[in-house]
Amino acid sequence: MIFPYLLTTLLFFGVLSITLALIFYTSSLPRFNKFYNIVPALLLCYFIPSILSSVGLIADKWIDVSATINHLKSLYGNLDGVTNLETLKDYVLLTI
Repeated sequence: MIFPYLLTTLLFFGVLSITLALIFYTSSLPRFNKFYNIVPALLLCYFIPSILSSVGLIADKWIDVSATINHLKSLYGNLDGVTNLETLKDYVLLTI
């Protein structure tokens, strides 16, 4: 299982705050006017954190998959063969 580096809320908040501060600071500098005329600062405020989440630096949601599977097995009991996140996704898609 791949764990994100920033699991604590304080580190997560700090990285996002610094990222947003840098975006808004550089958008006010005359040197970056050409760049921000093409790419709006608000777009970067959404884009940069999503990249950080995609590369695994920060976690958007973090659950214990094995505990979730065990809980679902205790409720429904018929989750044979479901052992990881991929098989859980396949099971959910087949039952819909």
